[in-house]
This record gives sequence, C-alpha cells and structure tokens, in this order.
Amino acid sequence: MSGHPRGRYGTQLERIWRWLRKHPAAAPREVAVALTLHPKLASLALCTLRRRGSAKCTGRTNAVRYTATNLRPSDLRGTAPSTLRNMKQHQAAPFTGTSPKVRRDRLGQYRNGEKT
Repeated sequence: MSGHPRGRYGTQLERIWRWLRKHPAAAPREVAVALTLHPKLASLALCTLRRRGSAKCTGRTNAVRYTATNLRPSDLRGTAPSTLRNMKQHQAAPFTGTSPKVRRDRLGQYRNGEKT
C-alpha cells in the first residue's frame, strides 16, 4: 500500500488501526467487512501495521488475529529522499497556483521550464 488515501479521518492505516483498538483480536476478513475494504487490501494493511509495530499478530495461517498496540501508525508520505530534495530545491519559488504550460509531445525535452 504505497499510496494511502487520506480522507476525512486520516489515512487508511490510521482508520484500520483505530478500528482494531475498538475491536481487539480481529481477523482480516472481519476488518474488511466492517470497513468495506477488499479482503486482500485489509490483509496487506494489517501486515503493514504489524511490520511497523502498530499491531501484533497471534495465531496461525488461517486463524490469524490482529490486535492494535499503543504505537500510532505514522504517515510517511512525502518523506522519500527525492521528495525532500525537490522540496528543498524549489523552496525559493513558492507555489503560485498555476503550473507551467508544456506541450505534451515535448515533455522529455524540457526540465524546469527550460529546453535541455
């Protein structure tokens, strides 16, 4: 789950973590049904929470149960080295609300609005 949609109540992982806190020892299918998610998406999200330490897992293969820990899942969007480098590089020019117009057929020839 690389791009976690952020809605009114936070990211998908935060939403699942909050639900797990209210309903401990839940199976992935229970999470999927309760939050209207695809079962595979719920399983992947729970594995991500477990890997980051926000949930713990008990049981075996088809009888796995997840319980939330006290560690709130962090929102890691925008923390990639390339994102931070780009933000630092363009700090002097704040966003004006418009983007430069570049012809679609020549996208590879332009970089930062200048022809390469």
